[in-house]
Amino acid sequence: MLGYKDDELPNDFSVWEELTEPGDVKKSWEMQNEMINKERNGFELQFKMKHKDGHWVHILSRAVAIFDESGNAVRIVGTHIDLTKLIAAEKVLKKEKDFSELIINTSKAIIVGLDRNHKIKLFNQGAENITGYNEEEVLGKDWFNIFFSEEMIEEMNRVWKKAWGVDSHSYTNLIFTKDGKEKNISWQSSGLYIGTEDEHMLISIGEDITERQLAEQQYKDFVEEAKIAILIDDLDGNFVYFNNRFTELFGYSELEIKQKNIRDLVIPQDVDRVMDLHNKRFTKQTEIGNYEFQGVRKDGNFIRLEVSVTVIEKDNTVIGTRSYLWDTTGRKRNEEELKKHREHLEEIVEKRTSELEKLNIDLIQKNDELEGYNELFIGREFRIKELKNKVDELSKKIELNNL
Repeated sequence: MLGYKDDELPNDFSVWEELTEPGDVKKSWEMQNEMINKERNGFELQFKMKHKDGHWVHILSRAVAIFDESGNAVRIVGTHIDLTKLIAAEKVLKKEKDFSELIINTSKAIIVGLDRNHKIKLFNQGAENITGYNEEEVLGKDWFNIFFSEEMIEEMNRVWKKAWGVDSHSYTNLIFTKDGKEKNISWQSSGLYIGTEDEHMLISIGEDITERQLAEQQYKDFVEEAKIAILIDDLDGNFVYFNNRFTELFGYSELEIKQKNIRDLVIPQDVDRVMDLHNKRFTKQTEIGNYEFQGVRKDGNFIRLEVSVTVIEKDNTVIGTRSYLWDTTGRKRNEEELKKHREHLEEIVEKRTSELEKLNIDLIQKNDELEGYNELFIGREFRIKELKNKVDELSKKIELNNL
């Protein structure tokens, strides 16, 4: 116990006094004298003795006195037990206990301990902040009666029967805060079944997921209302998540589409291009996130799709992709129809322009002919006038001659 061999220390009581902590020596003599004087039946004392290596050894001493027929103490019989490791372990446990209490008291999560009858034995600061109750208000009281509505009691009793006695259990349920508000709590529970049955506890850590669930619901409502198909897939193109619009887009049921892969929903002509882009995203070789391709529905019809893709990373590694898809079949059809109408209109305009140009040439020719006729008529009228003047002049001359 002290590191010495039998022949290294003299068999003398003074050796014990030299190796024992002075305060413990004094206390030991006092208790021993009380026992010899029959003032106590025996004694039990923890004391420290110096080890050969220089460290202290913690010892538990128990002893009783043996008396002769005259009532005189003739010897003392006792035992020494080395408590050094036990005390060291207790110190470690105390540190762990202090650390655990620090975590419990500073955690933002709800941490509660309930006994078999769901009476509250532990209620941390996080529980106070979330529920609005102080520890003094709830300790020793029934958790069910404080935090559950009457309608919930029957269901929670069934849950409790499953949770009590097992190593771990998880569950999500509503609780009511002091001001009457509902909180949705996700629980992780572990059984602490040491000591007597009265000391058994179910330790539960609860996370308030009320706001998160509300945000998730709002996001879901937005996505479904916006009619955007959403897909999350892994490296192999298997579907990890998809929304209702995605199943509607391709005409499959939820169960059917779970068995599908990207390759199953893309027309053969586009599969290689789509999968090449998909694989390059996982190795960060491309930044192309928006493109178009043709998908194939369950009924075999093709649909034109526009997709916007972002990568999902964890620890700087791409673990999946999130895709938003829009059906552009109608828009593309309208664009093609509009293009055809435009081309047809251009043909009509070109033909009409050609006809007008030809007509214009004919008009110019007709105009030239008219101008020729006009010049002819004007020349003739001028000669007729000259002839008339000559006739008038000759008539006058004849009339003069006749006189």
